[in-house]
Amino acid sequence: MNAATMEHPTTMQEPQASTLRQKEAGILRYRKVQEIVLGNSPAERELCFKGFTPDNDEQGVTVSDGRLRNQRPGKVSFDSLLNIFFENYWKSQVSYRALRLSLNYAGTPVLSVWRETHDGLGSSHKTLIFSTKLPEQSDDFRVEISTEDDLKISRPGLISFSLEDDRPFELVHGAWEIECAEPRKIGLAITTCTLDYGKMMPSFFAGLEANLADPAVRSNISSVIIVNNGPDTFDAKLQEKFPHVSEKLKVVQIKNVGASGGFTRAVFAAEEDPAITHIAFQDDDAILATGSLAKACALLELSGPRTVIGGQMLDLSRPHILLASGQFFDSSTNELANPVLNYDLLNPAWKQPFLEGHVGQWNGWWLTIFPKDIFRDIGYPVPLFVKWDDVEYGVRASHHNYQTMTFPGVSVWHEAPDMKPITWQIYFNVRNGLIIKTLRSDPYAPNSLNAKQLITEFLENLLTYRYFQARLIIKAMKDYSDGPEVLRKPIRESFATVRNLTKEAPSFSLEKKGQKSRWSKFITLKPSRKSAIHALAWNLWTSVPKHPAERLMGSRFIQWTSFYKADVVYVDDPTMDSAMVYTRDPEMARALTMQFIKQLWTSMRNRNSIRSKWKAMDDSLTSRQSWIDIFSFNEKL
Repeated sequence: MNAATMEHPTTMQEPQASTLRQKEAGILRYRKVQEIVLGNSPAERELCFKGFTPDNDEQGVTVSDGRLRNQRPGKVSFDSLLNIFFENYWKSQVSYRALRLSLNYAGTPVLSVWRETHDGLGSSHKTLIFSTKLPEQSDDFRVEISTEDDLKISRPGLISFSLEDDRPFELVHGAWEIECAEPRKIGLAITTCTLDYGKMMPSFFAGLEANLADPAVRSNISSVIIVNNGPDTFDAKLQEKFPHVSEKLKVVQIKNVGASGGFTRAVFAAEEDPAITHIAFQDDDAILATGSLAKACALLELSGPRTVIGGQMLDLSRPHILLASGQFFDSSTNELANPVLNYDLLNPAWKQPFLEGHVGQWNGWWLTIFPKDIFRDIGYPVPLFVKWDDVEYGVRASHHNYQTMTFPGVSVWHEAPDMKPITWQIYFNVRNGLIIKTLRSDPYAPNSLNAKQLITEFLENLLTYRYFQARLIIKAMKDYSDGPEVLRKPIRESFATVRNLTKEAPSFSLEKKGQKSRWSKFITLKPSRKSAIHALAWNLWTSVPKHPAERLMGSRFIQWTSFYKADVVYVDDPTMDSAMVYTRDPEMARALTMQFIKQLWTSMRNRNSIRSKWKAMDDSLTSRQSWIDIFSFNEKL
């Protein structure tokens, strides 16, 4: 059995980052850090294991009663996101001496353990560490694994295993364990904020309940704090379905203060409990993947005190698609980057960025776990209410030496951002983007008022007849230019302003569906400066004829190059029962264009004074007292 032993641990390379507490500890013991997950649904099981039979019949592998059964000759590989041991990530955070695999099984399958590494030149190599026929049935079989190759050169990689036999076998339980110092005690508060408790909480609780089925996880969860920004729709019967969640549940009822306000109010509640050491922000529409909290808790117990754990975002409608894993804000160029985007986890190539040890700078609040002390050290989120609040806080944390580790396999399913129609939210997206690029950019970075970017976003909405969104972009630029006082206004006042400006929103209709003979020819332009100028001139100065040209298109084609030469556009959105109608209005387009040019000129001319106003209020905006004032004033309205 090359590179493995069932008796003696194998010393491994010291990690790049280890805590002084672990180095000084004299007693090392094995500790479970990762369960072998079998999945609670067919979609989740695709990310847990893959079954292979001689006739490629996957029906031979089933899961029931918490057991995996391979009923026909074949192999089951656990080389998948939720079960791989990402050694390179663990070693960057945790000091440990050895790794071992623990199995509870029935039968006599052949156990094979594999390592996949990156050579630094763009290629990966998968090698067999060892393979052995297991003794018949074991309730507690453990095998220690060396991660050194034949040359004794340690290269952290991705470790996986498979079970194979020509007879049926079962896997009852499995876990990855590491030999390390005694972990410190943690208390994790899971928090979220919601506008619709009755609608959003059932799926939220379901994912959380599956993770709390692990007693070790339950012992580390101090509280589940729900901040209800909406109507009081607390349902005691709902809690009865989720007993593990219910016993730790605390609901805080407040008036709507947006996402950043809701999460900050949850932090205030968590700070009242001295047992809580870490606070997780999780979107109310995010569903935890099984085993995520077990990995996260192990990391928090064994890693340094300034570690922030981020969760990956999986696509709720396409569960095998990885949408985001570790993101960046380039403070020198004011650009966002998401290097790991739309990775198909059923394609073997998905592992490439994780073989290279991809680590982001910030993580979205679909799932991010902070040490509680961070709020004392660097303050609270900027009161942006919605959009960009997670970027701001993550970037600020990185500037104060809090490292965000988006850990593979700590994951949630979440609706893809491009599936959510951007309507009124464009105001907050533009305004808050300008604010964050001002507050968190390098001193010598290009000004946050990127004229080219603003012009592009304005024209994209103007040339697709979304005049209400073009109007909101202008309003966002004005409010940013007016300075920080805009963030001290009650959020309901901001929402009221946005609603008033969206009265031009398109209506819905089903009348034209099916009458394809009336649609105009589907014309698309090649995007270029010349074609954009041509389309703009046509939109501004060509009158709408008595019999306007109508066009039907899918929601994925909402782009200015597809609207050219159409006066009325019906957009068929598969997520809705009706079509959205966009109508060209040259007079309104001309008026909005003049307003935009005037506001852009004013903002660019005063950009230095605008920047100074925002910078001067940075500490005040993120203080505890600032949020106390916001909560107090909001509740009085």
